Amino acid sequence: MITMQEYINNIRNPKTTTPLKKEVEVNNIVQNETLKEDKFEKSENKKIDKNKIIKIGAVLTSILIAITAFLKRKQIMNFISNFSKKKEQIPPKPASIEPSDVSPANIQPNKIQHKIQESIFPTPKFTSNPNAAQRDEYVDELIKYINSTPDTKLQLKALKEIEKYGIGDIDDISTMMLSEDESVIRETLKIYQKCGTDKDVFDIIGPIRRETIEIKEDETFIEVLKTIQKLAQLQNDDPKDKEIILKPIRRLLNHKSESVRKIAQETLDKLKNQ
Repeated sequence: MITMQEYINNIRNPKTTTPLKKEVEVNNIVQNETLKEDKFEKSENKKIDKNKIIKIGAVLTSILIAITAFLKRKQIMNFISNFSKKKEQIPPKPASIEPSDVSPANIQPNKIQHKIQESIFPTPKFTSNPNAAQRDEYVDELIKYINSTPDTKLQLKALKEIEKYGIGDIDDISTMMLSEDESVIRETLKIYQKCGTDKDVFDIIGPIRRETIEIKEDETFIEVLKTIQKLAQLQNDDPKDKEIILKPIRRLLNHKSESVRKIAQETLDKLKNQ
């Protein structure tokens, strides 16, 4: 600091002003340097603060991305889990049922099918003593029904109706001789006994003609042989055609069942005497 006396002396003696100027200049330089340092420090502090903000922002962004990914992953896993559970809970689609009166929840599928088929079983449009046209119309409906249902009991029911009223063209039921159910074969043979001719014998012999006989029940063998006895007329046939009928019957002479062997011999004797 410059004292008052020095200031007065300087006024009196101008040469003394130089130190004052120098001191003022020095003070200005110091102040300028101090200002520069303050600005530099502030600038550096701003840079540090900006870097800190960038780093903190990057960390927060990473944390946010991680949290979002975790939540998304959990959401996807929950969706897959819920979808799987719903898929397991969905029951198989039931077969469509046409009639509206068949809808009990606890009826098993085969019982439902049986009830449906029974409900549409053909009924005659006549009361009794049908003429040929009425009979043929009803029998045609029965034959279509037999071919449409796999239910053996219903097939037998239809065949019994045909046996009752007769049939115009017995070839329409010839495929029933190939049934895997022997009760169907036996019922078909009864229709042949009633409505067949000697030309139908070659259809009738089918179940016992094969080298490996597929029928197993004695009743079926007996019904086949009874039908042959009733219809066969071999006296005018060619020997080769006769052999088609006689050979399978001769094989049955060695059958394990005595009743089958007995009727086989009986049938052979009857055919030889024609």
